[in-house]
Amino acid sequence: MSTMESRHRILGIVVLLVVPSGWVSSVLGVPFAWDGLHTVVGTALLSGIGALLFGSSTHRRRAFLVLFAGGLSHLIVDLPQRYADGKLLTNEYLFPLTTWRPPTPGWYVSADRWVLLLAVGVTLAILLLDRYRSWPSDAGSASTGTVPDRRQP
Repeated sequence: MSTMESRHRILGIVVLLVVPSGWVSSVLGVPFAWDGLHTVVGTALLSGIGALLFGSSTHRRRAFLVLFAGGLSHLIVDLPQRYADGKLLTNEYLFPLTTWRPPTPGWYVSADRWVLLLAVGVTLAILLLDRYRSWPSDAGSASTGTVPDRRQP
């Protein structure tokens, strides 16, 4: 199988992630849910699938680390959410380590408007900082759009 064919298969798997679990259950004929992906192990699995879309092993490793860090940050941000029963969203959050459902501090509800404003504000601040700050280790310039050459001689 060529690299392009394997990438298309992986992309097909990723596209299936947006399909409702009820539809998958009816097609497969067995009970199915996406809840397992909202765990540390699910984050690692999806990060691995995403990393396979990159060509070289160096890029795959970097992609895995970035995707895994992003997924973990999502799980960490979900920790203080408020739910009706005062516990975490799912009892599989720490699966396979434990099925214990720890309490949450209940600092916010995901529908609160200030959560969106805070997320957009932090994102814009990081974007602007990255775009307009010249990093001393970069040979290129952010303002000109040049990319530093990091190849070793």
